[in-house]
Amino acid sequence: TEIKPLASAPGLVMLTFAPAAPERGLKGAIENLPFDLLILDDDLKVSYANAGAVRSRASMRDGLLGVSALMLTPTSALHPDVYVRALQGKHFHDDAVELAMPGQPTRWFEVDVQPLKGATGIVGLVVLSIEVTERRLQEHAHAQSSGDRRLLALTEHARDIITIASADGTLQYV
Repeated sequence: TEIKPLASAPGLVMLTFAPAAPERGLKGAIENLPFDLLILDDDLKVSYANAGAVRSRASMRDGLLGVSALMLTPTSALHPDVYVRALQGKHFHDDAVELAMPGQPTRWFEVDVQPLKGATGIVGLVVLSIEVTERRLQEHAHAQSSGDRRLLALTEHARDIITIASADGTLQYV
């Protein structure tokens, strides 16, 4: 695999795959990854977006190319320093990036930002993201129900009187 800057479009890169790679080989695998893959240039503009990135943003591929990562979701939820540090060679991973947009439910993403190294050093960034909102909601519901079951088991087998009161003193449980 080779990454070359496009002379006709400054800031964009071209991915060239080995000729021996089968049609459904590496190129197909990257294009059809089960998560979003963006390649950013050193100005943080999208130079490649796989099919997952296009689908999750309900966009056309051409609509993503050249757009700043700071303007896209969920990458806009990351602090800009994440990108600065990645351009300096530092890898970033967070399995709980919260994206809260006005008028929309909160969504959660697992995000990975890595430097993209070329012949001249770091030439951009690779950003992987996958939405994990459903998993987070299930984990929260499980934790809450586990806590409720433990409390119920504790209180039903106690020989003492147990009361639970709210902050204003209202009894919630006796």
